[in-house]
Amino acid sequence: MSKLRARYARAGVAVAAMFGCSAALLGCNSVLGIEDFDVAGCPSASARRCLDSNTPQVCGPNGTWESQPDCVEQVCDNASGTCVGECAPPATQCAGDVPQVCSNAGRWESRQRCDNQTCSKELGACIGVCAPAQKHCQGNTLQHCDANGQWEDERSCSDERTCNATDADGCVGECKAGLKQCTDDNALQECGTDGQWRDPKPCGEKTCSEELGACIGICAPTQKHCQGNTLQHCDANGQWEDERSCSDERTCNATDADGCVGECKAGLKQCTDDNALQECGMDGQWQPPHPCGEQTCSKELGLCIGICAPTQKHCQRNTLQHCDANGQWEDERSCSDERQTCDDADADGCVGACAPEQKRCAGGVPQQCEKGAWATLPACGGPTHCYGGDCVVSCAPGSDVWCFGNTPHMCNISGNWAAGTTCESKTCIEGVCEGECALRDARCSGNTPQTCDERGRWKDRTECESSCEAGSCPGRSCEGLPLNCGPERNESCCLSPVVLGGRYHRFDDRNHPATVSDFRLDRFEVTVGRFRKFVEMYPASRPAEGAGAHPLIAGSGWQMDWDSELPADRETLEADMAWCRRPTWSMGSENRPMNCLTWYTAFAFCAWDGGRLPTEAEWNYAAAGGGEQRTYPWSTPPSSTTLDSSYALYNCDGWTSCQYFSIENVGSKSPIGDGKWGQSDLAGSMWEWNLDTFSDHLADTDCNNCANLSPGVDRGLLGGSWNTSGSPLRSSTRSHGNPRNHDVEGNFGSNVGVRCARTP
Repeated sequence: MSKLRARYARAGVAVAAMFGCSAALLGCNSVLGIEDFDVAGCPSASARRCLDSNTPQVCGPNGTWESQPDCVEQVCDNASGTCVGECAPPATQCAGDVPQVCSNAGRWESRQRCDNQTCSKELGACIGVCAPAQKHCQGNTLQHCDANGQWEDERSCSDERTCNATDADGCVGECKAGLKQCTDDNALQECGTDGQWRDPKPCGEKTCSEELGACIGICAPTQKHCQGNTLQHCDANGQWEDERSCSDERTCNATDADGCVGECKAGLKQCTDDNALQECGMDGQWQPPHPCGEQTCSKELGLCIGICAPTQKHCQRNTLQHCDANGQWEDERSCSDERQTCDDADADGCVGACAPEQKRCAGGVPQQCEKGAWATLPACGGPTHCYGGDCVVSCAPGSDVWCFGNTPHMCNISGNWAAGTTCESKTCIEGVCEGECALRDARCSGNTPQTCDERGRWKDRTECESSCEAGSCPGRSCEGLPLNCGPERNESCCLSPVVLGGRYHRFDDRNHPATVSDFRLDRFEVTVGRFRKFVEMYPASRPAEGAGAHPLIAGSGWQMDWDSELPADRETLEADMAWCRRPTWSMGSENRPMNCLTWYTAFAFCAWDGGRLPTEAEWNYAAAGGGEQRTYPWSTPPSSTTLDSSYALYNCDGWTSCQYFSIENVGSKSPIGDGKWGQSDLAGSMWEWNLDTFSDHLADTDCNNCANLSPGVDRGLLGGSWNTSGSPLRSSTRSHGNPRNHDVEGNFGSNVGVRCARTP
């Protein structure tokens, strides 16, 4: 290089001379385009300089620059023309973990220290992802940092130990960190970062799964339970799996070694030979049987059903009925067809020589059938003679006519009354069928009830607030109830026929005349089903002050002082109904008459149902047939004393002759036992509360829509009941009871009910 530069220098002098340029002159190099060389030579023998950063020069004897050996790992210093420093650019090195680069001055210059990287001597930079001597765990594999700053596998700790980079060995403990296992007692155990098993966590009602490392499912190993009557065990996935069925002959019991116990399936029901319902308990044993009483045991339904029991028989009017398999009365034979009397206590069922309602004349003397035998009545006297079993007044042949009920009668040539054809859709008036309707017929004209009056004309009544049904305004207690009252079970239980007003003698006493205006009186006594509606709304169904008043009698409505006489809440009311002796509330039939009612509860019900309690005069007027002064509500002629079990439910002592559960559904004695205006069970069944305060003596004054509202202890009761003799059934009989009592021996407790009166 130095020789080449010298040749260039000599050539440069020659060239400069050609251009007239003195080599000594400053700027000649620029002219020649040569800046690296001093073509003029060196100034003195001691002069030194640097040809470049790596080559020192000294001034030789001939006055030219002579190059010295290149600097090795040093740089040429221009000032001294010597090699100085400790490195030559672009050399690099590492001072520990600090990269260094050689500067132009031959000095090492440090860069930023390498953190978690490796210093590269060749590159003079930090490289890679780790520092020398570093170790770490990748999963369960120990890794060290290689020369390029990259992680390099050193060893695997397998599944039996845990990688720990801080440990000299690199693998520690007894298990792999994060590994999970299941203990023998169904607990999940996890290996910690120190390679030690942590405390197990019980899986409880789940199953430990090593594969999933979790508690799974809905049950635990070894658990068993019963699904219905099938024994199930818990499978490996924590799910219930069928093990065996115990069938209908045994009961599943998961705590038993066998799994099936007892002699029957829990919850299974059967009927015993004596009509009792028996249920299999949870222990697989038959529990004590529950007698069905006046119902029939049904194995299929597992219930006591119906209204009668197997082998039972009774008389429905004059037809013998037996109890069918569904606990319902089914006709067996009609005793009337055989002119006999039904007797359910007799093996044959039909006894005697005649049928109820039969009458005849024997030698001019009236006779009527009583319990299957002809009973002789008082002989006809005076102007009367026996005709059809009744004493009638003699008549003039061909001219006299009269009405017997709705049937015209004419005097025949023998001077006896002969029945004509009963009026159809007309009313018998003075022996002739006239008008457009029959007495007691009812219909609806829009929302207005109409009844047929005594002249055979339709008469409008008070318009119904909601709807008119069968010629009357039904109470709210029948909303949603089926039409299943009456002898054929096809009538509304809330029918309320109009009683046509008039004059009569109270309790058949001519000293106590009374006038009664038209009113409605419910055809049936209040049923259990109707009263249940009242209970469901209680206490909201309690009456407001003045409710249930008679429209013609001031001060006859509910009084606030009576509020304390009613149960506080529904639960108390229901308890009262179930607590009294022989409650129909819990006898299983919604159509039985409701009993065990205090006077206050009866009043509250009628007021809530849109009605009221009838006055004593009104109730007695309906039972006596008004001015006909009937002996019993059904008596035709009015003086007839005919009375037996086909007309009314009575004379049942509750022990020997019949039981309290012999109480029949309302209307069961209809129509033979009905009153003049169609009310059923006015005699027998239940005593019925009326509005009046009871007094031993009736007022002597003429009563005009009157009621006794004076203070007193007892309230009036009328009509007799299922467990009284026949005497209280007479329309002339009065009785009374403490208004607070509903189940007190001697105070008519279980035989007290009610029927409501209403605006006509």
